[in-house]
Amino acid sequence: MPDEIIVYQSKKMCGNEIICQTKNRGAEQRDGLFHRIALKVRTRFAPTPSGYLHRGNLANAQINAWLAQQIHGDLVLRIDADDRARCQPQYSDFIVASLRELGIAYTLYAPDIESRKEYLKSELKLIPRQNLFACDCSRSSLIEQECSCREQSLAWQPGVNALRLHLDPDLTATVNGELFRLHDEFGDVVLWRRDDIPAYHWANVIDDRDLGISHIVRGRDLLASSALHIHIASMIGAVTVAKAQYHHHSLLVDSTGKKLSKSQQSNAQPPTLDLTFLSDVRTSAQELADELGIAVP
Repeated sequence: MPDEIIVYQSKKMCGNEIICQTKNRGAEQRDGLFHRIALKVRTRFAPTPSGYLHRGNLANAQINAWLAQQIHGDLVLRIDADDRARCQPQYSDFIVASLRELGIAYTLYAPDIESRKEYLKSELKLIPRQNLFACDCSRSSLIEQECSCREQSLAWQPGVNALRLHLDPDLTATVNGELFRLHDEFGDVVLWRRDDIPAYHWANVIDDRDLGISHIVRGRDLLASSALHIHIASMIGAVTVAKAQYHHHSLLVDSTGKKLSKSQQSNAQPPTLDLTFLSDVRTSAQELADELGIAVP
């Protein structure tokens, strides 16, 4: 792991710092300043702007902010906008507005999407080639029959087929004392989608590695994903991700007992960021933080 990263400082985003990583360390200075800073402990909030954030999403952001204070570190906001067909600017705007109203300070990770895509693709070289295979299967075809693409040794064609990581049926990983059989959870997991977009699991591991994320707070529905990320990180030598401190909180539900979901309100109006809603977010965050043993200021 490098002991420093390149940071581009800007006065945009209400004074919050912006991180723009670049492969060219001699990059031209624009209206800001490139300089080096030592990596330190940090956590992150990484929403996808595919719908308006709900109370549970924002409670998670608040917990991450409190944890950052507790460990005397940074909170990084990483907006996961790789899938531009699903991501809309109004949802990104709502993320920023919500954190502002909650009084959450953060560092914004805002790389150029196309440059980041090529970088993530180049980092696939870290995985032994024999563990990867191209796959022509669709989700619907996998319901009907088992994938045989690995045995066919297909050529990977970004934008035509997907790239999968083979997970041995006996492979296990442990997170927070819980053991997962990764193949049972994910099959052979997609690292690069057939529409030429980095898959969530791959992008997440590389971003967390490069940003030096040391503490990760997620819902319990992502426990298995954390186990997978630890395995992938171990494969590529991403020590900080493999050895990060993982926290998983309970999920918030609506009045009917159903898990809160952005998809439920993707076509609806955004929640009103009034005192009542913000108070509900903080109350929920405090309950979940208490569950995790995270101090509330």
